[in-house]
Amino acid sequence: MNRIVLLLLIMSLIVVANAQNVEDQIKEIRKHFSEIETAITKNLYEVKIKEVSDEEEGITGTISSYYEDGNLRKVINDYEIYSENHQVINYYVWGGKLFFVYHISDAPYYGPNMEYELHHTEYRYYFYNEEAIRCLEKYFVINDQTKKSKEELTNTTPNNEKNCNEAKYVLQDFNELK
Repeated sequence: MNRIVLLLLIMSLIVVANAQNVEDQIKEIRKHFSEIETAITKNLYEVKIKEVSDEEEGITGTISSYYEDGNLRKVINDYEIYSENHQVINYYVWGGKLFFVYHISDAPYYGPNMEYELHHTEYRYYFYNEEAIRCLEKYFVINDQTKKSKEELTNTTPNNEKNCNEAKYVLQDFNELK
């Protein structure tokens, strides 16, 4: 019986230590994110912009890459599908490794009576040593009955934890972009 209690105690300590470790990793990720965004605001990075177009898939957009002394810091893949489904995927890099992805998706929907809705989704993927450690999703719909603006909904709708299984595809997409 004492062994079981001891084993449960050790397992609990490991879980708590791991959770604290993830929170420390998230703090580090937020620090690097802030440093990159500040440098971009101050125009401290070299920017390379590439136009992209795929007529067969109906995709048009740009890929903007930000470099600090030749080191990639951020990639923005901003595109539309058939001139209406807008996607913006921000990839953040530190030490040559992807550490954070922020994906915004605005997809229109037309109901059976041609009523318009905008389905807004935000995904956040936190990576540490190229392994997903936290994945979040925010989702809301804007339609004729919506009382709040898109900005208000973005600021007030909570993020929900999501399974990180698709993070490997996000990492794969990034590796194909750079």
